[in-house]
Amino acid sequence: MKRLLIACTALLCSTAARAEGPYMYGYGLDVGTMLVPGQYPSVLPKQIRQDEASQIEKVWQDMHLGLEVVAYSNARHRFGAAGAVGFGKNFRDRYFMLKYARVMPWDAGEIVLGGGAGVGRSKYTTDGPEELKTPYYPLRVELGPVFRYDFMAIQPQLYGQYNVTWAHFYTNPEGEEEDVGTGLYGMIGVELNVYLGEFGG
Repeated sequence: MKRLLIACTALLCSTAARAEGPYMYGYGLDVGTMLVPGQYPSVLPKQIRQDEASQIEKVWQDMHLGLEVVAYSNARHRFGAAGAVGFGKNFRDRYFMLKYARVMPWDAGEIVLGGGAGVGRSKYTTDGPEELKTPYYPLRVELGPVFRYDFMAIQPQLYGQYNVTWAHFYTNPEGEEEDVGTGLYGMIGVELNVYLGEFGG
């Protein structure tokens, strides 16, 4: 019995040693910004909009910076994970997403069409005690070309995203917590990804 276990262990180890790694892979930085709406979110919660004393404002001139890893299972399918932090005037954001993309050949490289889903949290602040925290589930669609080299890849892309909120944690100007309803949190933006890795597949 002991000899059988040793033989099975050796077989499994040799199989694992022969297993191929990802077709291609990489990791890198991404930077992006929202284009639509001009100010985010499209619609703030109703109670905040109607409260003349509220200083919560929509965000403009935002930016997000993140890290992303990608792995190609073959020439047509790519998987990845990304995390980022965003900021703007009186605004902070963070999210993590798992992604999938379909890879399509193109004369100058390739085009990827994909998307992702995950978890995130936004925070709107003021000079006083008033603030709004919105945890959410981001749902994203992405489209863009990829220019691959042996050791790196560059990917500019257009993305559409909707943040599905399940709660709003709002503190009013008097420092009291209130239920303010919900808003609309869709966006269209642009992003640039630069990866280092093995892209000579």
